[in-house]
Amino acid sequence: MPALVEPDSPWLIESSPREATPSYPGWLADLVREPLDAVASELKSRDFHFLTRDAIGDRLEMVAAAEGLIDQEPSASAAIRAVVAEIFLLGAREEYDVSHSEPRWPGWIFISAPRAAGLVSALRLAENVVHEAMHLQLTELETRIPLVADTASKLHSPWKQEPRPLQGILHGLYVCACISAFFRSHLGAGSMPQEGADHVRRRINSIAEEVAVVPMHPLREGLTEAGKRFLESITRAEPRIVRL
Repeated sequence: MPALVEPDSPWLIESSPREATPSYPGWLADLVREPLDAVASELKSRDFHFLTRDAIGDRLEMVAAAEGLIDQEPSASAAIRAVVAEIFLLGAREEYDVSHSEPRWPGWIFISAPRAAGLVSALRLAENVVHEAMHLQLTELETRIPLVADTASKLHSPWKQEPRPLQGILHGLYVCACISAFFRSHLGAGSMPQEGADHVRRRINSIAEEVAVVPMHPLREGLTEAGKRFLESITRAEPRIVRL
């Protein structure tokens, strides 16, 4: 069964049955919710911090700016709208980005949003949305097409800096391919102000450096045939260093 992605648009997965919800001005902000008490309590016990209702309101302008960036890549926007049903805003130190999702909560993403206005903040928020949406998308694919055969082995993760199951490594590679392609599409448009272009180039290069240290051969050996095809298609979309 196919398990391929489009190299220039890796959020497009072959044989996906998903249909995007309609796009309209403000669709991203309309997904922002306050978490259920039980969910908030559990994640707070794991050191996640949620924004207050007033703080959420203060971030909606930034959410709108991120929506504008996402919609500049229509196929990525459609992929996100197909898998994300609710967004919960997390608190974080201004210079840090935090994001989270779990397979047991399909359609939910937990992301931080910078307080400071500006293009770089909007790019950071858009990246958080793409990041967690692509985790949801790959999780959905795995319910239909098993990608990992070896569920016992672990490999070093450049993102967690610790041994992680092969599934986690594959997810990391896929998310990196999607973020890099998303940012490259904005660079390719040639209309981004210098501050934003510099940020995007730095992120592409940072992602490429992380991907370069992933042990691809042992990862491939632990995948199903569909998983190997998927990995090969990710490799064709592999992040590459750009000139700063």
